[in-house]
Amino acid sequence: MPARHDRRRAGTRAFIALWPDSATRQQFARIAEQCAHVAHGRAVPAHNLHLTLAFLGNLPDDMIEAVKSELHATAFAPFTLQFDQVGFWPRARIIWTGARVIPDELRDLAAQVRGMLDRQGLPVERRRFAAHVTLVRKAGRRPRVEPEPIAWWVNGLHLVGSTLTPDGACYEMLAEVAAKDGN
Repeated sequence: MPARHDRRRAGTRAFIALWPDSATRQQFARIAEQCAHVAHGRAVPAHNLHLTLAFLGNLPDDMIEAVKSELHATAFAPFTLQFDQVGFWPRARIIWTGARVIPDELRDLAAQVRGMLDRQGLPVERRRFAAHVTLVRKAGRRPRVEPEPIAWWVNGLHLVGSTLTPDGACYEMLAEVAAKDGN
């Protein structure tokens, strides 16, 4: 078993995520703008909207390469994820959208990612997986909006590098794995 990685060392700040296509991202962005206006918060920029499966922290280059290799070995079929609720985490001041029903395909994919992290000796989040897209940060209150549901065709998995700036996070795609249809 590989040695546990020390997250305090410098490296690339990274996470594994699902990234929506442009049309789905614009649907999320419209809801984010609406919620930000109502709740007096800051909408997440459209190009940053995503669903995080696992936060990895700072990883050295050799570990990034190992995660890329494991990611490319991940096999999953495309699936639809239905976002049909908007919620608010008051302590974090975050407005999010999520799915009332998590499809088995997403649960299986999240479990594969956790298994991969465990094999690499990386810390694995133990709390229950909460599939959500963060829409608004620094929200002053719960929004009273009922947006139309969004159906997201999930067909890829991404390793993303993250740099924090005073204006927010800047993301760089480090690797992408396409879903395999299986037919």
